[in-house]
Amino acid sequence: MRENERVIEMRMSQVQEEKRNMELKLYHAALTIQRHARGMIARVAFKRKQDEQRLREKQKLSNMLNDLQS
Repeated sequence: MRENERVIEMRMSQVQEEKRNMELKLYHAALTIQRHARGMIARVAFKRKQDEQRLREKQKLSNMLNDLQS
């Protein structure tokens, strides 16, 4: 009887440890996904700002050229 209890306790502790390990893996996976998503969002925002700045510069040069031609 005591042997069965000891085996059950060991198995319960193993299950508990497996559950803890799985939770840690999920936590780290979620952190990695968030980090990649934030990086992607930052790159998209940076590219958008660059494109807007290039468009403003292009318009400015175009206006200057039109002023010179007038």
